[in-house]
Amino acid sequence: MNKFSSVRFTFEEFLRHILWTKDDGLGDHHWIPQTELCNVCAGDFEYILKLENINEEIPYVLKTLNYPKIPVHKHKHSSKQNVKKSSYMDFYKDIPLDLLRKILELYKFDFILFGYIM
Repeated sequence: MNKFSSVRFTFEEFLRHILWTKDDGLGDHHWIPQTELCNVCAGDFEYILKLENINEEIPYVLKTLNYPKIPVHKHKHSSKQNVKKSSYMDFYKDIPLDLLRKILELYKFDFILFGYIM
């Protein structure tokens, strides 16, 4: 069993962890900006899908590609706790401004290229 499986972070602690590991060159590939991870500008992509809209976007893409059968994506949440659906802005409302600025700077090109509001 993973010794960190029971560790719980607040969202602020998680953001600080991302910055700390990035600054020390220990960045986890899960949190690396997508523009660094997959060199988006060098690709010739026809579609860029957003995970939060995957159920709406996948059927369109598959139909466009004449895919014969559209699979159903069932959302599975890895948390064992009851998680209420919140606006992503709810997570940021109590984050210190200096921390938020650093996170926005880290992911700035992801926000710009993928159409997210900064």
